[in-house]
Amino acid sequence: MAGLAPLMAGYMAEHVGGLVAEATVVAVPPSRLRLRLRGFDPAGLLAGRVCELARAPPPASGVILRAGQGRQRGRGREERLAAPPLIKPAAEIAGPVLLVDDVITTGATITACAAALKRCGAGPVTALSFTRRV
Repeated sequence: MAGLAPLMAGYMAEHVGGLVAEATVVAVPPSRLRLRLRGFDPAGLLAGRVCELARAPPPASGVILRAGQGRQRGRGREERLAAPPLIKPAAEIAGPVLLVDDVITTGATITACAAALKRCGAGPVTALSFTRRV
């Protein structure tokens, strides 16, 4: 996936228009286990490339953090929605936010991230992903 990030981000950037310039871009934080297994952060790569293509500031880092060891992969829809990952606010942020992830499966992670961003002081939160798994 890392090699495809520029192509994927190109498609994503085409669909957000001027929102990247108006909003603070934040990537969905990866779980430590998935980061270690993959060796890269898909959402972080995509968010960075979307910002580059839009000639916008780089994504904000450390605004929200994933806590605990909870995994979403391999869990069913009901499980994911009943026990979303624990996302904690870590820094203050103001104004609109563009939240970037590689894939949205049930929306549990995006919803948890948006709630944490609101607790950080964010304005409207818009989610952007390359694909949605149904």
